[in-house]
Amino acid sequence: MSVVRLGDLFGMGGIVTVPASSSVTVNGRPVALQGAVYTPHIGCTPKTPQHCFGVIFDIPAGVTIEGQTPLTKGAKGICGHSPTTASSDVFIIGGGFGVLGAFAGLALGGIDFGTSDLGGLASGFADFAAPVTEGLSSIGSAASGLVGGGVLGQIASGIATSTVTGIATGAVNRAIN
Repeated sequence: MSVVRLGDLFGMGGIVTVPASSSVTVNGRPVALQGAVYTPHIGCTPKTPQHCFGVIFDIPAGVTIEGQTPLTKGAKGICGHSPTTASSDVFIIGGGFGVLGAFAGLALGGIDFGTSDLGGLASGFADFAAPVTEGLSSIGSAASGLVGGGVLGQIASGIATSTVTGIATGAVNRAIN
């Protein structure tokens, strides 16, 4: 997946902001890191505040910058949208929500992994998703820290954590049950 940088576009009209690396740049711009905040984009209304502000998270690919996961074009915001621009010549292989999305789409699409020949695949997906769900507390903490704690921090933390937990847990439960 292409590496996302500070200032890349998000959703339809938003921008990827901090945190970003202070020491690693791609194409002259700092690399965006796990928990980067996006700005308002199309869909931002009082009834859909998730499009007005939120954090972006990615599934780690084993690469860290300054101890944090760099974002790729496959990352997702709490609104479900992704960065729409990224580097055209710097990539991180692995990670990203592409793999998770494919499995979740199959699982939520009604394929019963538990009783088919794909049971082993479901088990493997459960093993894959376990570290993702274990890392949710750090994503929630990052969301809370970015907005300074307090009630807004608790809301941001809860939204980030529940969004990823719902995706991962729902897909795993559907796949293995």
